[in-house]
Amino acid sequence: MKLRDSISQWMEKQEVHWRALSRERQRKITVLLFAIYLAISVGVYLKYWYDVGFATTEIEFRHIENPVLKSKSATQQKDTILNTYK
Repeated sequence: MKLRDSISQWMEKQEVHWRALSRERQRKITVLLFAIYLAISVGVYLKYWYDVGFATTEIEFRHIENPVLKSKSATQQKDTILNTYK
């Protein structure tokens, strides 16, 4: 409950500060924030289109191999561990 009250008080303080600004200043800040949002959005879209443009269309399918079975020393290590803890 205390956190909720703190957030509420902070929001009220910000609202009073915002209303104290002139309409022209509020408009400039709003336009600036929108321009920043727009620039970030355009950057993300350009990065996406760039990545899609250079993506390969080939998909490689391979069988999944168990690395434990490929290792010859894995069975030896397992035997030594089991013998150690007996």
